[in-house]
Amino acid sequence: MGNAGTPLIRLLCLLTEADTTHVWHGADHYSAVSVLTDALALIHQIPPESRPPHAIIATLRLAHDLAAHGWLDDHGEPLLQTLTHEGLHRLRPTDVEWLRPLVGDETLLAELELITHRWREP
Repeated sequence: MGNAGTPLIRLLCLLTEADTTHVWHGADHYSAVSVLTDALALIHQIPPESRPPHAIIATLRLAHDLAAHGWLDDHGEPLLQTLTHEGLHRLRPTDVEWLRPLVGDETLLAELELITHRWREP
């Protein structure tokens, strides 16, 4: 991927490209790590107040889909902590299931539990 466009546009393009099985056909583990490293670098180039929650969540979901457990261990909770209350509530309960073990912060854990409750409790 080239350097054309703002970091946000480049991040969204990277996530769009990485969101198809066709892209990963024949890709090795190092390609997955490279994509996640590039995504994280782009996220850090975007001012925090301008980072769209869906891009952070898409990056986390991509890491989960790629079984990048080490990457998630290192970056999962810090990325979640960049999300506002409204941003966190874009997560689904199926996200919470695999994100919960990555989180140590009690406030963030409470938000994750609230997400599951709102989706699954009457």
